[in-house]
Formats: sequence, C-alpha cells, structure tokens
Amino acid sequence: MIVAQMDIFYKERVAWLEAAHDWRTRLDALPNERLSSAHKLVAWQVWSFLRGLRAPGDDGLARVHLADLAESTGMSDDTASKALAVLAKMGAFAKENRDVWTEEKTPGGKTKRSKQTHIYMGFTLLSDHPESWGMAAPVRNHGGKRVKRCMFADCQSEDLIEERTVYCRTCKRQQGAAEFIGVNGQPVWQEDDAPASGDDPCQAGPAESAADAPGIDPFADDPPAPVPPARPAAPVPVADDQEETARRPIVLAPRAPRPSVPCYFCEGKHPWRWTRHPQDGWICSHCWSSLAMTLRNREIDTFPMKT
Repeated sequence: MIVAQMDIFYKERVAWLEAAHDWRTRLDALPNERLSSAHKLVAWQVWSFLRGLRAPGDDGLARVHLADLAESTGMSDDTASKALAVLAKMGAFAKENRDVWTEEKTPGGKTKRSKQTHIYMGFTLLSDHPESWGMAAPVRNHGGKRVKRCMFADCQSEDLIEERTVYCRTCKRQQGAAEFIGVNGQPVWQEDDAPASGDDPCQAGPAESAADAPGIDPFADDPPAPVPPARPAAPVPVADDQEETARRPIVLAPRAPRPSVPCYFCEGKHPWRWTRHPQDGWICSHCWSSLAMTLRNREIDTFPMKT
C-alpha cells in the first residue's frame, strides 16, 4: 500500500516537473519586445505558486503576498506590483485587489481604522500558453533607436524624410540635386529633375545673374543677420537688509544752518545746543525737546490766547 502511494506521488511529481519545464521553456522563448526578463521572473513565481496549491479559493483566486514575491524575485514591492499589473493586463493571469479594513483601539479609547490591500491571483485561459502573451499589446521599445512618427494625431506615419539642399552663397543657386534621407532608415533617393553634375551654374562666372537661373530663387533677398538680444545683467545676491542698504549710493542732502533760536526750556538755566536728529529734526542736546516745540511756545508767548 505504501509502495503504491509512493509510486503515485513520484509519477505526479515527475509529471509536474515536466510540465513546469515545458512551460518555462516556452516562457523564456518570448522576445524582450513582448515581455521583459523581470516580468518573466514574476510570471514564473506566480505560476509555480498557483500550481502548487491544493485547494484554491471558491472563485479560483489565491492571495499572493507581495512581500514574499518581491523577496523571491529580488525586486522591490513597487516593482513586483507593477509587474503583476502588466501580466494581468495582457491576460496571463487574473488579478483582483481586495481592500481589508481593520480596527484597533488607541490608548485614548478611540477606534482607529486602517486599510490594507490584498492581491489575489488566478489562472486564465492563456496562463498555460505563454507563447500567446502580449501578441495584441503594442511592441515594447526595449532599447535601441526610437522610431519617430508624424507629430499630428490624425497621421502618426513613420515615413519621415529629411531634405538636404546645397546652395552657393555667391550666386545663390542650387548645387546639384536635393538629397532626401529617411529619418527612420529609409533608402536615400534624389530628385529626378535635378541638373547634371557637369552643368554647374557656378562655372559660367559672375556674368550670369541669379535671375537667369531657371526656377524660383530661394534667396532673392537675404534676410538680415539676427541681432542677439542683450544679455541681462546678473542679479546681485543680497544676503540681508544691511548688505542691501550698504550697496545703495549715499546721497548727502545739503546741510542746513544750525538754528540760532535758544531752547525755550533751557534758556538761562542749562547750556543748550541744537543737534540734528534723522527723524525729529533739530533737538536740544540737554532736554531733548524739538525746535518745533520751542517755536510753538514762543509763538504762544508772543500772541497769548484770549480768555
């Protein structure tokens, strides 16, 4: 009985290994333009995990722990999550995000709710056929030269050409045929109606003018050379207000003569002298009264108020 069970187990194991080897071989055969190496590694881990499950969920989906998947593939959680999204978009696996809310009590007695997103994966009809993955998706630009397309949305053509024409600056006539070069590697071709190489218009000398040349002169009037704009002066960095004030030019106002009117409060009592104050004007150096107060009091004494 035990030998029969062991024989069945080994047969199932060998069948699983053969199927896994065949599936991995077909997966590795996919070109990088359809699936990158990182996506292949994630797909192999997911396929092995789902094949090893004995009893998946009722809907055929099983939870994939993103941290374990990232650790087994050597990627970050964000990179592994993006790889799962790419595989699900091309139909390789079924993917569903489920939000799980948990509640916990804080020390203050309040209830704090937190949300976690669990990822569930499952098989699809294309899971066992990796050679059909990415056939409907656009081709990935895996390195190399980028293909340039028309900038207009209603065209988007890749048949772009670059025209190169050589002109003489003296007689202002075209030299040879215009050359067209394919932007995306198309073959080079030239104008059919271009003049022959022996009929160089410059060999005729300066007697021929540009008006005698056939066709339209593209350089009838040479545009004036563009004048470069004046370069603005670089702003001087200012550290603080004091440094900015120190850079300003100092303009000295004409010095006013010192008043000869004696201080109203210090006359005959204390030695007085008028000192110029930047805000209050002239003030007494002893009592700190202003000249305006002295003039006002002397005016009151000269013209007393009527009672």
